[in-house]
Amino acid sequence: MSTNSDRSPADASVLIHNAKIYCFDEDDSTADSILIQAGRVAAIGRHSDLISLTDGATETLDLRGATVLPGLIDTHPHLLHFAARQAPLVDISDAISHDEIVRRIAARAQTTAAGDWIMTTPVGEAWYFIRRSYKDLSEGELPTRQTLDRATNQHPVVIMAWEPNIPNTVAFNSMALSRLGVTRELPGRVSGVIIEKDERGEPTGRLHGAVNSVFSNDEFAYELWRKVPVSNFDLVLPATRRAIATHHRLGVTAIYENHFMQRRQIDVYRRLRNASELPMRVMAAQEADFLGSAWAQPREDDDFIRALEAAANSVEQTDDHFRVNGVSVMWDGGVYPGQMMMRDAYFGPNGEETRGWFMMDPKKIEIVMRFCAERRIRLNTLCVGTQAHEENLAMLERLAQTHDIRPLRWILVHSPFIEAEQVKRYRAL
Repeated sequence: MSTNSDRSPADASVLIHNAKIYCFDEDDSTADSILIQAGRVAAIGRHSDLISLTDGATETLDLRGATVLPGLIDTHPHLLHFAARQAPLVDISDAISHDEIVRRIAARAQTTAAGDWIMTTPVGEAWYFIRRSYKDLSEGELPTRQTLDRATNQHPVVIMAWEPNIPNTVAFNSMALSRLGVTRELPGRVSGVIIEKDERGEPTGRLHGAVNSVFSNDEFAYELWRKVPVSNFDLVLPATRRAIATHHRLGVTAIYENHFMQRRQIDVYRRLRNASELPMRVMAAQEADFLGSAWAQPREDDDFIRALEAAANSVEQTDDHFRVNGVSVMWDGGVYPGQMMMRDAYFGPNGEETRGWFMMDPKKIEIVMRFCAERRIRLNTLCVGTQAHEENLAMLERLAQTHDIRPLRWILVHSPFIEAEQVKRYRAL
């Protein structure tokens, strides 16, 4: 194997051979060699044919029969969000017992200033916890405050509860309960949150129900989370680098970050690109409003329009590794918290009938639609349930009478429930 270490990746010429290369073309063909020049695929075929296209500066790689696939494109990874969220946390995702959880928290306490919060990941396999959750601990449940107090009584401690699951469970130690004002004087249930108590009426440290900090839409839960410090934004950049490397190991080479992204988060990718440190292709779009979490407040009219203007002025579509185009809106939420807008009623997380509700003011959505149509930029529309699609289609069809939106490549996001007739109407648009 020859190498050319003085050549930059953008200029490099590489011939990969002795491989099984899946082209994923219409013929589902395979080849044994691929030639890459100036960062792009120049040719795929037989080694004997491609060798004639090379020169003395071409690096050659013998893969000894290994398989080569095109890079995967993840169209909804939340790569930055998940990376940033995990960065400051003690990882107890693979813990098997309360003793192990206590040991890991105690180790973090040794390097954390007294009084500062210690937060952990949930137990189990995020984000849906289908194969493993805290119920698979040897004790079958999360630890109580007394158990967490064994790890430290000098720091407030919380075991996080992550969306989308509702009902869910979060666990605090005694200092955390005191900081949050969760005492025996509170009733056993406040809004959608159940405060577990022992036989003496004292909180055990475990809270159940709509306890997530994101998309629980429970104001009592949100009040609690607003007393917990938000993650240090300085950790986001290195965490994003690590997440990109993890995605590369899974074969993902391009992502579309189009949901829940604000300008500050998009700028993390921009900063990596500007420093020539972005090894992944990233397309991003900005969320039109600021909602869905304990710390989010819908924008007022002037701020709302300014955010749209900022998104339009941020459009970049020529860079090979980083592009920005468009605005995202949300009609409804997920099925887990009962927010999905359906034609027919269904049972929500607490057993009550619901048809869901608007996550965003429809008047704002119409403003965004017209803005994107007039500025000729992309619109990403989160539409989960059948009634949300009906609302969205009616608005789109009215817009299409005055604006040609077909060339704009608008996109549906999170659309698990959709009717055949609605698909036909979208196709017509």
